[in-house]
Amino acid sequence: KARLTAEDDPTIAVLIPARDEEENLPRLLSQLLPPNPQLRVYVFDDDSSDRTAEVAAEAGATVIRGGPLPEGWTGKNRACDGLAQAAVEDSDAEWFLFLDADVRPKPDFIPALRGMLATLRPGVKVLTGFPQILPGRGVEPLFLGWVGWVLLATNPFGLVARTGLGHSQFTNGQTTLWRRDVYTELWPNRQVRSAVLEDVLLGRLLKREKIGLEVANFSSILQVKMYDTWRQTLDGMSKNAYEITGTTWGSVAVA
Repeated sequence: KARLTAEDDPTIAVLIPARDEEENLPRLLSQLLPPNPQLRVYVFDDDSSDRTAEVAAEAGATVIRGGPLPEGWTGKNRACDGLAQAAVEDSDAEWFLFLDADVRPKPDFIPALRGMLATLRPGVKVLTGFPQILPGRGVEPLFLGWVGWVLLATNPFGLVARTGLGHSQFTNGQTTLWRRDVYTELWPNRQVRSAVLEDVLLGRLLKREKIGLEVANFSSILQVKMYDTWRQTLDGMSKNAYEITGTTWGSVAVA
């Protein structure tokens, strides 16, 4: 872990797209705001039917409320773009940290991220990574277990990081940090505004733009529970595989 002085700490704004997340937000925000009282956290309430906005505000986050979804946009891309606009106007943070509402950070999550940012290879402008995946009920872990193995077996993340050659071409939408200047130069979520699996296209965008990307192991500082039952997992992973490959047979081949 890097040892930093207060003056050296990379500054971070946390951006959370949320829709009907009143159950997840208290757990997430309680691990971000009390341990880091100066941290700026923004929550985009994407037309929720529950108390998402109220829960976020009560915890100390700045809440942005979305109106009707513009034509040609998915909800998450619109939310991420709106969050970045708010952070640009309201914060001088050097890094934008996008977090899904269902992630579960450990208390040292933000200090650990600052340490990683301070020691990134020259030229790296985006940091993403793998959290620990918490199992659901029944046989759900058997369905979900292949996700990490497929990604790690088909992408030479370690080789790219050690040699500086090639490009990982991968972002994990659950947690990604963008340098402010790079995000505001590209406004990447606008470029993939209609995509359901936007994180895949963002990885490809970074490769096209020749922007350095680091893929990290966040498993000791961040957890996520993606699905609870095998049916939810099968539906979600089938959709993702189809988005990546573009065909039913491609989805079968990935599985």
